[in-house]
Formats: sequence, structure tokens, C-alpha cells
Amino acid sequence: PIVAYNIPGASGVDLGPTRLVDLATAVPAVKFVKDSSGSVSAVDELVQRHRDRITVLNGWDTATLFGFVAGTRASIWGAANVVPDLCVRLWRDVVVARDLVAATETWSRLWPLLKFFESTTYASAIKEACALVGAPVGPTRRPFLPLPESELEVLKTILTESGVRRSV
Repeated sequence: PIVAYNIPGASGVDLGPTRLVDLATAVPAVKFVKDSSGSVSAVDELVQRHRDRITVLNGWDTATLFGFVAGTRASIWGAANVVPDLCVRLWRDVVVARDLVAATETWSRLWPLLKFFESTTYASAIKEACALVGAPVGPTRRPFLPLPESELEVLKTILTESGVRRSV
């Protein structure tokens, strides 16, 4: 099986639901799409109208809760490397238990971190966050640079306030 990756911010092309379904029809091995477009309406259209043809995986961190509620089966997101327990809890709250009260509580802990990731150089922020929670994965590769010290301090505060990291 092939996973098509819709990431217009990096590719400059938004495949959109129609193109993705056309691709999956033309290439039968395309069974999944990771949608990192940030468009919740595109994800919803894919799930609601084309779930029999293609499995949608959310790829935009701050759209994860909506994606799960809309019916995506999974999410491929950097945050799972940093806070896997919270990410699994969110999935269980929404997909397994269908408990939106618990899900919104979990989401309120996750959202500030996810919003931070999307507000800066994503790869650098994920790698710095991994190191801060005790799971160093090494530096980013060029052209990406480490986070500036001011952003690193913001990240430390967010991780501490969300209960993920002890204040040091």
C-alpha cells in the first residue's frame, strides 16, 4: 500500500480531495493519505465522501481532535514523539471511548504545545521538545537550525505548564 502525502506548505501543491481520490483511483496501491493541508473541511470531505476508497490520516497537529471526531482512523504527527501518552489518550478518548468531555480535557493540555510547533520551525521544535522530555533524537539537518533561545524558553514553559516536564 502507498500513502499519498498532501503537504502543500512544503510541496507548493494542494492535492485536495478530488485529486487525491483521482490518484487513488488511477493508482490502486494508494490506500491512504496523510493530509497536512491544515484544511479541516478537506479532511472532512475525504472522510465523509471517500472513506470507502481511501483511509485518511491527519497530519496537521492542531487539526487532530477535529480529524478524530470527523472519523480519521489515525494521525501522523510529530507531537507523538514528544508526548506519546497524551496523544494516545486523545485517540482513546475520541475514537475508542467517544468521550468528548475527556477528549477536550486532554486536548487542552496538548493544544498549546501543538500551536507552538506550528508557529515556528516545526522540525526544530519537535527535536528540541524530544530532548527536553528526555528522548534526544539529535539535531536538525540543514537548512533547519536549532530554535532560538527565546523560543526554546517558551517551549520549556509550555512543557512545564502542561505537566509534561518538571521545571528546572
